[in-house]
Amino acid sequence: MPALETTLIHLASVQKKKLSQLAKRRQTSFASEVRRAIECYLAIGAEGIDSAELAVAAKTARESVAAMTLQAKRANRQLESALHELRKPKQKAS
Repeated sequence: MPALETTLIHLASVQKKKLSQLAKRRQTSFASEVRRAIECYLAIGAEGIDSAELAVAAKTARESVAAMTLQAKRANRQLESALHELRKPKQKAS
């Protein structure tokens, strides 16, 4: 980890509260969460993410999750059917 420097920042109380809650859930420090938030901001860039692009990405993700869920349900039904057949008593050949 690079050397850290102390910096004074002013946060709205709601921002500080949310970061504190996040740190508690993740079992990290408040400062660590602030650094993580800054890294995310720097990775995205000062311009931010275009809201229209974000909406398209979210829609695509929801559709993908729905398709995967449907596929998983179909596979589960096939597995249940196969297990049911395997559990049937074997009939004797005459």
